[in-house]
Amino acid sequence: LADTGRFEEAAAHYRGALQINPDYMPARINLGTALLNLGKPDEAIAHYMEALRLEPGNVYTCYNLGNALRELGELDAAAGYYRQAITAKPDFAGAHHNLGVAFYQQGHYAQAVEAYRQALALAPEFAEGHVNLAITLLLCGEFAEGWAEYEWRLRMPGMAHSAPPPRWNGEPLAGKSIWVKAEQGFGDALQFIRYLPKIQATGGRVIFACRPELMRLLRSYPGIDQLAESGEAAPADYQTTLLSLPGIFRTDAASIPAAVPYIEADPALAAQWRARLGGDGQFKIGFVWASNVHNRRIRYRSCELQWFSPLFQFPNTLFVSLQKDAGASRRLAEWPSAGNLLDLGGELTDFADTAAVVANLDLVITVDTAVAHLAGAMGKPTWCLLSFVPDWRWFLAREDSPWYPSMRLFRQPQAGDWAPVFAQVAPALKRLLSSLKF
Repeated sequence: LADTGRFEEAAAHYRGALQINPDYMPARINLGTALLNLGKPDEAIAHYMEALRLEPGNVYTCYNLGNALRELGELDAAAGYYRQAITAKPDFAGAHHNLGVAFYQQGHYAQAVEAYRQALALAPEFAEGHVNLAITLLLCGEFAEGWAEYEWRLRMPGMAHSAPPPRWNGEPLAGKSIWVKAEQGFGDALQFIRYLPKIQATGGRVIFACRPELMRLLRSYPGIDQLAESGEAAPADYQTTLLSLPGIFRTDAASIPAAVPYIEADPALAAQWRARLGGDGQFKIGFVWASNVHNRRIRYRSCELQWFSPLFQFPNTLFVSLQKDAGASRRLAEWPSAGNLLDLGGELTDFADTAAVVANLDLVITVDTAVAHLAGAMGKPTWCLLSFVPDWRWFLAREDSPWYPSMRLFRQPQAGDWAPVFAQVAPALKRLLSSLKF
């Protein structure tokens, strides 16, 4: 049952086995793992601890206990149990890898790389290990090896490509067509379509496959000759995936294509939203406080609406919510303000609408979401609020982004702590507003 993802049913069977024999180790460990997969790490830990009481030092119990503790953010404790597993079984590639993940989440990047390399020495075909090594290398600005390792993502579940056509490796296309598949999130598509004109420059005809929410925005994008919806099989001479392009073009810190704007709103649509916005004479600020609910990193990329509250008090401002999740309108309706909040999230049907609103704003303040990439790609002044361990594309210890010249980065100094971030944002906004004449 657990192997097919039916964890609730599996947990019930494991509990039944433990009623018969409370000391049955496999059931105890497997129940913990089922609970962990059900998002109940606290309960999982209780069963793993009982398993360790029954068999101290059991390698797989230590490993699974490390996983549960890491899920709770108890990273030092998690690392300690991974080390115990490695001591008991030095060739346990999974324990080396997950120790690397714990190091990464603590911001110990050199140690993470070392642990990932050890895991890969033991399991050279471990795709997830290669991808996590890539992400860490790219975060640290190690582009050449990072891009090469990042290609292992194509061996991850759901990423495999069927053949034909053959994959493109950067050779001149000389009139041939290429099917480029968007991958991962909306932000990834918006960030990396900047490479499509570079394909055209090799003589290629670009067929770009993306999700429907992007199609109206990108239908006039100059780097695209034909749009297709994700999942469609468009006839082409070659194929590639969007995030393979930086590696194919050998991108490094000096060669990031950073000319903006490379995305523009439809002028007629922007005019319609200008009328909807109103607020003439006010400084218009778009904001987003939470990542997509389906993003597995949502808890790191999101903050509470309350952190924006002090910003709402600035005079001569109109704060425009671009937050699209179902509960956003309810939370905003309950929020006290000076009458300068406008909730547009529920009215935005796709990214063409969002771009048309952004075109009418003076500033966007957002956590790490697709809106940050959209605003940056449009050349709009954008303040992006980053977690302690940021996504690799934001690199480390810098306030600017080489991808987006109009963007400023505000970083958490420690995990989960948004207070210092907004302690920087508020005076920065005050200085900006003070420099303007209303």
